[in-house]
Amino acid sequence: STDDGVTWSPPFPVSTGTGDATQAQVGIDSLGGINVIWVQQISGAVQLMIARSTDGSTFSDPVQITNGESALVDQPQIASSVGLLTSLTRTMGKARYI
Repeated sequence: STDDGVTWSPPFPVSTGTGDATQAQVGIDSLGGINVIWVQQISGAVQLMIARSTDGSTFSDPVQITNGESALVDQPQIASSVGLLTSLTRTMGKARYI
């Protein structure tokens, strides 16, 4: 939105992968950047992805945060503080910071 939320642009995809992208979470950082994390199926494995926007209309290419066949990412959350962006996700039932 460019008018404080009165109107919105049409939605557009942030994920560029071909696998399922689910469990998206959005966080605004201390610099006003919009950060989106989500769970993505990549080559049969579940991975945690992130993309960032500084203008709200274009996003960076997605970056894979986790790696490997055994990432087992579930229910990601995102939070930010001054100069710090943190993701919390569950791995096999246990909370883990990334």
